[in-house]
Parts: sequence; C-alpha cells; structure tokens
Amino acid sequence: MLQKFRQSLTCMARAFCCAVFLLVHAVGTPAAEAEHGRTTLALMLVSYHAGLAWSDDQVEGVRQALAGEPVDLRIEYMDTRHVAPSAAYYRQLEQLLLTKYADSPPAILLASDDNALDFALQLRKTHFADIPILFSGIGNTRKESLKNSARVAGVFDSVDVHKNIDLLTRLRPQTKRLLFIHDDSRTGRIQLEEVQKIAPRWPQYKFEYLGGMSAEAIQQKLAGLDDSDMVFMLSFTRDTDARVFSRNEATALWAASSKAPLVAQRDTDMLPGVLGGVLVTGKYQGKTLGELTRKWLHGTPIEQLPLLESVAAPSFDYAMLRRWKIDAADLPAGSNIVNKPAGLLEISDRSFSLILSILISLMVIIALLLFLLQTKRRSQLALQRSEKNYRELFDSSSEAIFIHDTHTGAILDVNQRFSMLYGFPRDSVCELTIEDISAGVAPYTRAEAWAWLKKARDEGPQLFEWHARQYDGSLFWAEVSLHLEEINGIQRVVASARDIT
Repeated sequence: MLQKFRQSLTCMARAFCCAVFLLVHAVGTPAAEAEHGRTTLALMLVSYHAGLAWSDDQVEGVRQALAGEPVDLRIEYMDTRHVAPSAAYYRQLEQLLLTKYADSPPAILLASDDNALDFALQLRKTHFADIPILFSGIGNTRKESLKNSARVAGVFDSVDVHKNIDLLTRLRPQTKRLLFIHDDSRTGRIQLEEVQKIAPRWPQYKFEYLGGMSAEAIQQKLAGLDDSDMVFMLSFTRDTDARVFSRNEATALWAASSKAPLVAQRDTDMLPGVLGGVLVTGKYQGKTLGELTRKWLHGTPIEQLPLLESVAAPSFDYAMLRRWKIDAADLPAGSNIVNKPAGLLEISDRSFSLILSILISLMVIIALLLFLLQTKRRSQLALQRSEKNYRELFDSSSEAIFIHDTHTGAILDVNQRFSMLYGFPRDSVCELTIEDISAGVAPYTRAEAWAWLKKARDEGPQLFEWHARQYDGSLFWAEVSLHLEEINGIQRVVASARDIT
C-alpha cells in the first residue's frame, strides 16, 4: 500500500514538472517570443472614442514608438464620453473583451486615461491575473496609489495650472480675476480640486469657477468679461443639460464668446481664438507609453519601469498675442508661436527653392511675352507697310483692277483706275455685281463671267476679251486677265482690265 502511494506521488510530481515546463515554454517572455519570430499581443484600452484628438494623438504616438517591433497592437475604445462609466457598463465591456480575447489573452495591457486604467486594473483582478499594465493620460493625484500597485508603470499627464497662472499673470499684469471652466466629470473634478488647493497662493486675484452650468450659460458669462479677466479651460465634455462635447467643440464655443484671454492646458485646445499656455501634448503621452512598452518588449521587467511626470511646453497663438498686446520677447525661452506669418528668412530651404524657381519661371514667361509682343508689333508694322505699298501699287496701276471673292464672285474692292474706266463711284463697290459691268448678252452674261472666275481659281491665269458696260450704259471692249492671289491670308481672284476699243 505504501509503495503504491509513493508511486502515485512520483507520477504526480512528474506530471506537475511537465506541466510547468510546457507552460514556461508556451508563455515564455516577450524577448524570447521576438527571438523566435513571434509577435506579442498588446491590448490598448482607450477611455474615449476614435476621432477625439486627445485620444487619437495618444494612439498615434504609441503606434509610432512601436513601429517595427514584433507586437500585435489591438485598440479597444471604451467610449466613456458618450456612455457614463458604471459597474454595469464595465461588466458589458468585460464580457465583450472576454469573447474576443479569452482564448488568446494579451501579454500586456496599455491604458489611455483614467477610465481605461480603472478597467485594466479590474480585468487584472477578475481574468488576466498578474498581467503588466502601462498607462498614459493619468493625473498626478493617483501617483501615491499607483506606487503601491504591482506591475504598473506609465506617464502622468497632469496639466500644470500653477505654471500657467504664474506665467499668464506675469504677461498680463492688469489681470484681477481668474475664471476656470470645468465640468462634473472625473477629470473635471480632479482638476478643480487641484486649482482650489493652490488658489491661496495668489490672494491678489479673485478665483471664480464656471461649473454646474449649461454651455449657453457659460458663453453668456464669458461674453460679459473684460480686459482684467483671464479664463482657464479645464476639462469640459458634458454640461448640465447632459449634452456631450468634444474638446474642440467646447473650445470653439468659448473662443466665440470670450471677451477675455483663453488659457489652454493641452495642445488639442489650441484652436483659433485661444491665447495658449504651458501645454501637455497627447502625442508625447502616447510616444512615452509606446517607449515604455518597447522597453518591456526587449526584456526590461515591468517593476523596473518608472512612473514618469508629464512634460509640458509653452505654446501661443500669434494672432492672440497681438490681440492681447503681449510681446513675444516676454515669452519663456523656447516658446512655440503657432500661426505666425513666415518671413523670408524663416522660410525653409525647400520652400525657398520652390519660390525662387517660381519667380525665375515667371521672369522667363514675362520675358517671352515681351518678346512675342515686340515681334507681333514688328509684324503689324511690316504688315501696315506692306498694306501701304500694296495700296499705292494698287491705286497707281494703269489698268482697272477689281478683286473678287473666290466662292461667290462678289466684287470686294476696286482701284482708282476702275472708277475712271467704268465710271462707277468707288464707294459703291460693295453694291456692284458682274451684271453691272457686263453687256449682259451672251456670251457676256453673269454665267460666262462666273465660268471664267472658276477657271482662274481652279486652272490658273486666264486672258480673254469682254464686252463691258460703263456707268452710263455705254459699252466698250476690254481685255481682261484673271489670276489667283493671297490677300491678307485669303485666296482672292484678281481681275485686271484695259480698254481695247
């Protein structure tokens, strides 16, 4: 009996060792997976929705940092701007994710903003035990609690309202009142509490909070401000009428109404009409999160990854600096001025080369046009001289000359000798017909005259005698020669007649 019991224990021990061996080799480490050409599944939970600039920037930053890495990055949007977070909603999201990932669980969770981090911590408790979590977009107020959370690292994004107050009031010393727009969301409440904590540092200013209001009520308040006020835009995504706004939509409302400078906290707030401030950027948050993920992929234990402070940079709008009479020389060193008209010296080499090429091309085109205009003018002068010479020869001929249309036979022009020989006034030429200058009796009718014109046009020069009629009706014999000429670029039949009576 004892021997059988020992054999059973030995079999159980061997089975346990095999299971451990298979589990280790099946799961492995991210670095080992990379060495064997495998990809690591990383699930990124995004608190909000696609199309929200702040979230999109974080996702893009993560993608850029992980470009070329052996990682299968999946993105899941929680849409908590449109659906208020609740235990029931989180359970539904949890069931959805389990349906998608239960058979192939992710190796790491990335969390963008507070709701996503809360959900990730919940998933780790219920299903994905001991899974590492990296975060971005989290306020500094959670630093102490996250220090005590195992296998969690990331980057905080707390806006530095303290720096913005110090900087903007120095730039505008006439300020007397500071107003803070906020909503009742989790982020809005956290930011409001931070402001209320530091408010006693500036007893010289009156602090006023625009929360618990509809968007229209806030707009009316902003429209009544003056030059001694300054407005700080905190988080605002939902008003008291339960309407949901994107950051851009809310910022556009405040910019359209405010009669005082608008101070931004994030780069996504920098819309037309916003002065600026010391800004936190979503792209930096995402890149930092991606860099931390990349280090973990390459073998750095999650416990050795840090909790990083947010990085902010001063940025201002050129038009608003001018509107509020702030000298750019007074801005902090390294400040970014957006929408600034570029001077010639500030144009990039590529742009300068392009502009120079365009200018040279325009100069060549102008020179070519001037040359063509000059050539055309010379041609016109030559044509005028040729026309004058032609007219002089035309009128000085001893024979009567009249010009016919090659298709209709109509008389288009005559010379002075024609008027003397036939007696018709020269100004009546456009009314003359072949019948008017012919005997009108066969073979000297219009039909015979038109036959001669066709022969001259189709066969070449013709010479014949014609019984002609003068203005007073008297007849005389004329020798007529016909030939084809090009006059002003058009084919004409030229007739020359002389009296042979």
